[in-house]
Amino acid sequence: MLRPEFAAVGDSYLLGRALAELERGRALEAAGNPEKALQAYHSAVNLDPRSAEAYVRRGYIYLQFEDQNRAMGDLNQALRLDPDLAAAYNYRGLILASSDRADAAFLEYAKAIELDPTAIEPYLNRGRLYVEQQDLDSALADLDAERGVETARMIEDAGGEALFVPMDVTSEPSIESGVAQVVQRFGRIDILFNNAGVLGRESSVKLHELTMKEYDRMMDVNLRGVVFVAKHVIREMLKSGGGAIVNTASISGIIGMPSQGVYAATKAAVAMLTKQLAVDYAASNIRVNAVAPGVIRTPMTEGMRPEDPDSMFESVSQRTPIGRVGMPPDIAEAVLYLASDAASFVTGTILTVDGGYTAQ
Repeated sequence: MLRPEFAAVGDSYLLGRALAELERGRALEAAGNPEKALQAYHSAVNLDPRSAEAYVRRGYIYLQFEDQNRAMGDLNQALRLDPDLAAAYNYRGLILASSDRADAAFLEYAKAIELDPTAIEPYLNRGRLYVEQQDLDSALADLDAERGVETARMIEDAGGEALFVPMDVTSEPSIESGVAQVVQRFGRIDILFNNAGVLGRESSVKLHELTMKEYDRMMDVNLRGVVFVAKHVIREMLKSGGGAIVNTASISGIIGMPSQGVYAATKAAVAMLTKQLAVDYAASNIRVNAVAPGVIRTPMTEGMRPEDPDSMFESVSQRTPIGRVGMPPDIAEAVLYLASDAASFVTGTILTVDGGYTAQ
């Protein structure tokens, strides 16, 4: 019989090898070699049967190979070992969604998000499933053609149908052309997410430092763009019998924030425009609402303090009751709700999505 100290050394050696195999598997996955990654995860599980992460990774590889029974078995085992593994719930959601068990899949994605609200993938998977359930087609309009085309490709890869149209929201002919292309492709527009906006130097300077050029750019994109995109989409919604519009406002348009005078003015205007349009078009079966995000971590907001964005977000997190800044999926979920039939009795609402920042 081995003395306890020798047994401990043996266990440490096996655990070390298991971790090495787990890391090797991850590297092989990243290199696009799932077959060899699967072999590495087999070794990791054999060396350390208590490694929940090894079961999760092996389960995901089985899922890629469409071996759903083995995948679900590994994911279940992972959760028996560690009930707080968000990735395991996310992957179980994928299996259930592919088995036409959408309601169960939504519950798995919700649990994954509850455990790790900063993970993007569960939000994306839940959004894709929602789109599939609603049988929605997507049109994306932006100045950034490269990202627009890439996003449309991602939607199509997930099984949806998508169209990218180049659009400059400061130009009414560009807006009119873009809307016409969407109607030509899909026949109608049922939902508009009116999300174009800018957040540059002009959004973080005091009024006495503001130039006319900066003022015009902020007004042109953040307000005029919202007005005229809504104008041309509402014309189409009137023809087809209704729809839902979600504009992007901001908590800067609700409470005073340092050095955001003109930006705040545009967002306050969007909020009031939303209420006015809701009243004007309710009888035409067009609902109009807005989301008012708090501080959301995006490349645009990182640009407000490019030398040290982490410290800026940490400072905001400390002043936010939920204890973190927002992520893009937090806004996407709110928009999906306002655009969906679940919000059929909701119009003229400005939904703050700010982790409780404005509730203080």
